[in-house]
Amino acid sequence: MADIGWVPVSEALERLAGGDTSVQAIEDSPMASAVNRLARRLRAEAGLTEAVLATFPLAVLVVDVEGRVVMSTPSVRGLFASVGRPPWMMSDLLPVASQSLGGCFDAALTGHESVEGTPLEMNLDGRLVRMTPRARPARDSDGRVIAVMIQLRDGDRQHLVEALNYDLVATVAHELRTPLTSLHMSIHLCLEQAAGPLTDEQGVLLSSAREDCERLRLLAEELLDMGRLAAGRVTLDLKPVMPEELVSRAFSSFRTLAADRGITLEHHLSEDLPQVDADRERIHRVFSNLLSNALRHTPTGGTIRIDATRSGAEVRFAISDTGEGIAEANRRKVFEKFVSGPGKGTQGYGLGLCIARDIVVAHGGEIGVDSVLGKGSTFHFTLLPRASA
Repeated sequence: MADIGWVPVSEALERLAGGDTSVQAIEDSPMASAVNRLARRLRAEAGLTEAVLATFPLAVLVVDVEGRVVMSTPSVRGLFASVGRPPWMMSDLLPVASQSLGGCFDAALTGHESVEGTPLEMNLDGRLVRMTPRARPARDSDGRVIAVMIQLRDGDRQHLVEALNYDLVATVAHELRTPLTSLHMSIHLCLEQAAGPLTDEQGVLLSSAREDCERLRLLAEELLDMGRLAAGRVTLDLKPVMPEELVSRAFSSFRTLAADRGITLEHHLSEDLPQVDADRERIHRVFSNLLSNALRHTPTGGTIRIDATRSGAEVRFAISDTGEGIAEANRRKVFEKFVSGPGKGTQGYGLGLCIARDIVVAHGGEIGVDSVLGKGSTFHFTLLPRASA
């Protein structure tokens, strides 16, 4: 039987351990029969996995901890025709692709839950395709990373879909704004008893309705702002301004509210800070969103501090609190839209930090957060110094 490609059971076991499920052992013992049953089962499972992957419209790779691609969808093989079916090493790709995928693979392997790699540009059938890799680790029951899943997203299509989504959101928000304004005014007039006297119970109900109406109106405004910023349709009114002016305005706006909640609000500026180019109103919006967030998460007796310091050629602004802090898993998501932090309750819609990020990025700056769970958080952003005349 060996002359038709079957091998001794010892060799079959060795090859099966190396991943060769096509092996067949010479059935001269119960052990050999068991090995062949195992090989048939593994071949069936591999065939099922391949069939499932073939239905995926996305370009997805599954990479083991040694950097070997063990599974991939047909879309991947369409992008990298030279590699064929798995298994193959990421290093077999073109250098630019290998570097981009390898970077996010290494980051996911060392603990990051979601990592976006450097965008790739590839020529596919005469069409320039821009792909952005995003990696996520796969863990076993003990929490150890056993593989990394990398998805390649079509950047052009993604931007088109996001633009359409923002257009839809902006249209809905715009249509909501007018009736909400009218409803808010009607409730206000009722509370002023312009349409007749109210009982105490009616006054309480209408006051609650007015607060909810105001929250919805603010949500519509935030959605409109988010859509404009994301679509690049906002023209910034950039003018030279001293960092002290920006910090002082933010401090004055929130000093009373902080005192009412029993929270100490402090501010400190380094000496000889340069002027920055900023849209005063929009940067004030950034401060307002960050300070509102800090107030929601800082208990009575806590402290919030605003700092302005040099960071290389840039000016770095920081809002630090002594609140509950942010877990590492949530820290990477706080600037995404519709993400609300723990303990936030029903206040807000998870747009404030997203809008703050978009405003800072539109200014050419960077925004981030440092946090220690149980001790507090520091949200910080940078602004560029005034451009030379």
